[in-house]
Amino acid sequence: MRTLLYSVFAACCAVFIGSESRADVPTPCVVVDDMTAVMESPDTLVVRVGDDIKVGSGVIGVLYHGNFVMAGRKMLGCVEVEGFSPKNAGRGWVKRHALVKLPAYRPFSARPFSVAVDSPDLFLVPGAHPVEDYGRTPFFLREGEVVDAGGSYCDADGVEWALLIFESDFRRECARHAWIRSADLRQYEYE
Repeated sequence: MRTLLYSVFAACCAVFIGSESRADVPTPCVVVDDMTAVMESPDTLVVRVGDDIKVGSGVIGVLYHGNFVMAGRKMLGCVEVEGFSPKNAGRGWVKRHALVKLPAYRPFSARPFSVAVDSPDLFLVPGAHPVEDYGRTPFFLREGEVVDAGGSYCDADGVEWALLIFESDFRRECARHAWIRSADLRQYEYE
């Protein structure tokens, strides 16, 4: 009996210690809230003014659906993120529910594709979090539009996905992303 208890205790310790060490490894995530505040600390009070978040008093920035960040430590219902802005070394805290882990996709250098269908379905995660559910969305595409893709993913059902990149003001750190079925794209042909 004592041996069994020691075995269970050792297994629990190994799981606890292992999960703690994995928690500190930065994980690529996508923002799935319409917008979320980036805070200096996890206990910052966030003030919303209408459809906007007031920056200042501990709020150092705002992230929008489709932004990619690297998530690390967790504390008080928040996750430490990095990579959202060159200011403050791009580090801050966001509410945990605002992020979803990205699947293990294959990134590649961005290249142009042409949209093959009118108004294709776009998602923040392949097959989940449809972009059309978000009010202020920049992701509306028409057949023939040229878009940049920078990654691919094949889901458990064998559906191929392409990662679209929407840059703002030519700053890649502020880019927003959406997933589209690869079948809804065709290789762009330069004329």
